[in-house]
Amino acid sequence: MNLKILLPIIFLIALIFIHPIMFLNDEWITVNQLNQLSHGSQILFNEGKYGTFSNGTPYKYFEIRKNILPYTSYLPLFSTPMLWIVKFSDGNIPYFFIIIWFSLAFLVFLKWNENNHEVKKSIQPCLMTEEEFSLVGKNCFNNFNQKNISREKFREFLSSVTFKVTTRKKLLVLSSIFIFLFLNILYYSQIATTNNTDSVEILAVILYHILILAAYFQLIFSINKLLFIQPNRVIFSSVTCICCSSSIFWTNTVKDHLDIMFFFALLIYSILLHMKTKDPWFGITTFIISGLLTWIRPEYGSFIFLGLCTTYLPLIGIQLEIHKNLKSILIILLSPFSYLIGLIPLFINNYIVMGNVLKMPWQTISGYEIITESNASLNYYGISDQNIIETGLHTLINITFVFIQRMTPGENLFSGIFSVLLFPESLKLPIFALTPIFFLSMLVLPILIIYIKPKIQLIEIQIIFILGSLSVTTILAYLTSIGNLGNSVGIYPDVRYLSPLYLPLSLIGLIILLKFKISSFCLQKMVKRIAIFTLIGIFIIIGITARSYPYFDYSDFFLWINVIIGSLIFSILGILTILFYFEIIILKTNKIIYLLLPILIVLPLLWQFSQLIIINYSSNLFDQYPCLLPAIKAFFEYILSNTC
Repeated sequence: MNLKILLPIIFLIALIFIHPIMFLNDEWITVNQLNQLSHGSQILFNEGKYGTFSNGTPYKYFEIRKNILPYTSYLPLFSTPMLWIVKFSDGNIPYFFIIIWFSLAFLVFLKWNENNHEVKKSIQPCLMTEEEFSLVGKNCFNNFNQKNISREKFREFLSSVTFKVTTRKKLLVLSSIFIFLFLNILYYSQIATTNNTDSVEILAVILYHILILAAYFQLIFSINKLLFIQPNRVIFSSVTCICCSSSIFWTNTVKDHLDIMFFFALLIYSILLHMKTKDPWFGITTFIISGLLTWIRPEYGSFIFLGLCTTYLPLIGIQLEIHKNLKSILIILLSPFSYLIGLIPLFINNYIVMGNVLKMPWQTISGYEIITESNASLNYYGISDQNIIETGLHTLINITFVFIQRMTPGENLFSGIFSVLLFPESLKLPIFALTPIFFLSMLVLPILIIYIKPKIQLIEIQIIFILGSLSVTTILAYLTSIGNLGNSVGIYPDVRYLSPLYLPLSLIGLIILLKFKISSFCLQKMVKRIAIFTLIGIFIIIGITARSYPYFDYSDFFLWINVIIGSLIFSILGILTILFYFEIIILKTNKIIYLLLPILIVLPLLWQFSQLIIINYSSNLFDQYPCLLPAIKAFFEYILSNTC
């Protein structure tokens, strides 16, 4: 098996279960902005397509917000081309989706087939060492030796067996792809996109998120390639980072959490390129990306900028001072000003919407009357009369005050941190449940540090420091509300505001854990087990939810899935911690570790897929489209209509 194809396989499985939904009422803001932007209207006030009663009165959600749309223009702006495609398709988006899925699946199959030929060629006398050969078939070769059969003959036998097995697998996989294609054509039907009341904006944002998810997967691979170099380590760590997050789930919604994860990963990639290549220009790109993060979420990106200035910048400065490179030092010292380049889209957004580059839409929520579509333009063009254009000094003072306020700890600080990391009161999945490799590495670090201390390099310590500081900065950005993140029912199904934590924490855990004596062969076996456990787990989840559907409410599914998977993750973490301590103390390899570790990595991925699966049983979402692949849509319709 070509281990590299596991990443596109996970992506293809994610596409199978894509079910465009409006999961939270916050998403009304984005789709309203996108709808109004596509008609050339303003994007500050809600004109009433979403979140409004039939008589034009806003829902309670918009009533308390004075009917204002306080988000920035990032997601509506980038989703606009997708909206054009949706409208152009005239309801045939599933048709294009079938073609895209089948083409990707066939390309993955060709890549797998190509690799099998390489594997077959690699089983040659000149390319196989004694150690590698013993790993392939030690016991079998011993039996052949007893019968005086040469190693060359054994390799020929092994090659022929590999070819037969691979041919059967190829026929099975290829036939499965074409059968799935046939089923999608058989059950094909158009979706509603032509009427003005159709929720085409939801579909547009999800299509844009699919592109972001594909780019995010490639970015994760590139980051791990910089960190670990050795192919099997790169694949194992990439798969781990993708599994241990909530990126696949948030692809399916209109929220911007996937976008934040992507740009945050891009920022980490830029930092790593800087640290690996010593090219000071990557410092400039790093701060530009932090500016773009501020455009998407001002309250988060601005804290990331401060974190970079206080940790990343001094660290890079010290490195350059050692080399006495005056030009590079000057570029690094000036690089924080490139943050303003990343802020240009936000400044333009603020100026067009508010008339002041430093005035955010959310700052206007208090003091405005509720409006409807009929008088939205009057309120919009009358903004200047309501003193929105303030002096730059006054605005900067307000921004400074907001910074200080957000860094001020709220009530129940320590219990809140414990809640979001380990045990949220509202039974959402905690941070450590979605970063089990990091938590495991912290649990075994007291005894593992003696073992890895001679192996760890200075640059790896610096990378851990930077990743750790970014993680702390992420928590600081939401410090004032962290006491409520664990118990709020609106922050679901994970601690979504802290979702950027998943990548840096997983990378820290992998850097530490892969210093342990895990061979390349073991990593390869674990990646294959991850693939197998994923497929088995998906079928188990589908079966359990289909059987349980008549007896549980949709919301109960979320609770049960979170509790069961969270309990399994922490149970396996406890067992693995004991086994790691046992192995290090007695210096004896325990094969159970390499069986439980893939399960630990797979469980967060199965949690993501479970969320996509159980959404199909919901009848009370704010708005939704069916699964984009007709065969999957027909499958869930069959379950819903035939389950008693």
